[in-house]
Amino acid sequence: MPQLSAPWLDAAKSAVRASISQWGFSPSAKRELLCVSENATFKVTDLDDRRRLAVRVYRPHYRSLHEVNSELAWISAIRDGAVVPTPSIVSTLDGQQVVEHGVDGQRIRLVAFEWLDGETLESEPPSPDHFQTMGRLTAHLHVHSSHWNGADDLQRPRWDAEAMLGEDALWGDWRKGSGLKKAELEVIEAASSAARRRLDDFGIAEGRFGLIHADLRLANLMHTPAGLAIIDFDDCGFGWYGYDFAASLSFIEHHSTASDFLAAWLKGYASVRELGGVDLDMLPVFVMVRRLMLTAWLTSRASSDTALRFGRGFAAGTAELSERFLRTGSPLMP
Repeated sequence: MPQLSAPWLDAAKSAVRASISQWGFSPSAKRELLCVSENATFKVTDLDDRRRLAVRVYRPHYRSLHEVNSELAWISAIRDGAVVPTPSIVSTLDGQQVVEHGVDGQRIRLVAFEWLDGETLESEPPSPDHFQTMGRLTAHLHVHSSHWNGADDLQRPRWDAEAMLGEDALWGDWRKGSGLKKAELEVIEAASSAARRRLDDFGIAEGRFGLIHADLRLANLMHTPAGLAIIDFDDCGFGWYGYDFAASLSFIEHHSTASDFLAAWLKGYASVRELGGVDLDMLPVFVMVRRLMLTAWLTSRASSDTALRFGRGFAAGTAELSERFLRTGSPLMP
């Protein structure tokens, strides 16, 4: 059951209750909180006709209206082009994609999505076959984003080195990870500096940096009766294409099977889009960067479901991966 400690959740629940009629749902529709992360996601079921929606409630002061509309614009373009399977946006009866409510002095924004039957890959042991499919889907996303002329009009986060690892990183400061000893801080600092140098040397040349999903972790891949579908574009923005692979290993990068997953992902990706040798060399660097970012995220979002599930011992584990990265050039087990 999702935790209810986020202070804005009461406002989120009130906003969902006040909004469901705008999608044509009965006031008696069942509302179920599914998860709390950056935002809160609810399942809404109309008890009269069994229609269902996934309703995302954005955390106040997190995304501007322009940013939300930019996310929805890319999702719409992906669906229009049949690029990858992803849920449709469900508009209100008067054609609005974004619903806004003022609750207790806070501006709450909601967006409804088509409900998908199935389970996330996080709910089952992932396999190389899953990662091969993920690689193929990711490559299709990258081909689309690199050619889509609508990207220039978007307002989305820029996932560059400063946003990922800087003092004012978008997900916070990994140095505040709970329980870190001096030696652990030092080895993580060294790994962060080494990764930052690699990012700076790699640069943002065309073909390397563009519009990405930026959070293709297992929880955002749905295993549906029709196959894998990608959900939750809330972190989409402009970043390195290789970072999308690193996100897929979130919370499992320390497993002995991670190298097998990398090989499978590359096989799927290469069937659609080519990765050059330098790009391949950077993938372990992006895995290290993602691990550092998650260390910061789990600290700064300590009340989230994800932090409560993975947070214990995570920062210390980051120190172990940092030592391996400094010694071998990769945080992955051989």
